[in-house]
Amino acid sequence: MNHVINSLDDVTLDLYEDVTRHGGTIELSPELAKQIDEQRSKFLKYVIENRQMSLYGITTKQGIGAKKILTEDELAEFGERLPGYGGSFGESFPQEFIRGAVLTRTIDYLAGTNCPRSETVQRVYDMLKRDEMPPVPMKGNGDPGDIIPCGALFADEFNGSLQLGEGMALINGSPFSTNAICDAYMRVKNLPDPIEKVFALAYFAAGAPEMHIDAKLAEHWDDEFMAASMGNIAHYLDGTWNNTEHLFYQAPCCFRSTQRVTGWLRRTIDSTKYFANKTLHQPVNNPMFVGPEEVEPYGRVMSNGGWHSAYAGPVLDALTRSLADTATMFAMVNNRLCEIPGGLQETEPEQFVSAMCMVACGWVEEARSVANNTLTSMCNSGHTDTGTPDTLAWHKVTQAEEALECVVTIVACEAANLIGLKGLEIANPELKAFYEGVIERIPLHTIPQYFRKCVADVRSYIFE
Repeated sequence: MNHVINSLDDVTLDLYEDVTRHGGTIELSPELAKQIDEQRSKFLKYVIENRQMSLYGITTKQGIGAKKILTEDELAEFGERLPGYGGSFGESFPQEFIRGAVLTRTIDYLAGTNCPRSETVQRVYDMLKRDEMPPVPMKGNGDPGDIIPCGALFADEFNGSLQLGEGMALINGSPFSTNAICDAYMRVKNLPDPIEKVFALAYFAAGAPEMHIDAKLAEHWDDEFMAASMGNIAHYLDGTWNNTEHLFYQAPCCFRSTQRVTGWLRRTIDSTKYFANKTLHQPVNNPMFVGPEEVEPYGRVMSNGGWHSAYAGPVLDALTRSLADTATMFAMVNNRLCEIPGGLQETEPEQFVSAMCMVACGWVEEARSVANNTLTSMCNSGHTDTGTPDTLAWHKVTQAEEALECVVTIVACEAANLIGLKGLEIANPELKAFYEGVIERIPLHTIPQYFRKCVADVRSYIFE
């Protein structure tokens, strides 16, 4: 879909999703283009009136170059191009992530705190019309802000065609931080229902008693996210208790605590959404321009810490930890499906699907290995003495999310096979249809040679 935007208010998570996942494109409305150009005129007037001041990245170069006011010739040369940046290398970000960075880069422009020409803004948006985005290295981005990835994204397109202040407007700030939070939310926003459905399948296969998902528990826990998780699991198990045998004693710990952990995952996803929405309307540029309406007579250019995302590390780390914690619970559920009385190790004639517990262990350790803090970096020196490894925090989310999906998929395969081998009948029609979809993709007595394709098909069925 081609979106014509009239203001910053039009930049929403729905717009972000369409641009990044469905190939959406963006056009500035004539009214918005006029507003952007009017703000640029105010910016240029301020610069003219303060030509001999040190205006970072405008009348000076960046970094150590900030100590010298540029001559007219130097000003013209510097204004045409992006400032210098460290070029990383290696594997590129996924295409949807790079498309998101194009969108989030323009938030400052729409807010009027970063003042390129409207034609430059539209050229940024026009990059979304390409079949393939420029490669942007995913690792090695240890800069303050996002100078390194922004340079990789925009240099080839814009060098030699810019005007005063536009190079810094493209390269400086932390649009990749905003993008990291928004992209992470897109990756996890639909996780709760399928993983709770798989847990319900495992719960049924293990014969866990109804009391562990009683709504009264949720009432006393007094947490709306845990209540939602508990309620969804109970929904898929509705009708189960009168028709099948179940344990008369409490089930192993993982069958009693997973619903609390998935409730917390729901909360961290909701929190990620909150900060994603918030960042979509926060300027992140350095320096920042405010117009004469705020500071008379010409406005003001202010160097600031807008490039430092205070959100990305804490928000994304919390999400990673929750994903890893959930993966751990499902790995334990998976082990119990094999080891409990009447479990897979007793019902399989040979250790086939039950051997996948070893694979689940490998995957859960992938998640657990990245569930650590992404702290502000101390590796920079001189004037740029701290870094913001926001894309590293994002990368941890993607690793933990992949691991969780894989562990949950293995649980679905083992639970479905246990149900089939025991000849159990599922009362709830939704859960029964789900079971049939899983067992169709990994039939009873599937041997390990076929696991790779079968399990991949089950994962796609559950999560796509």
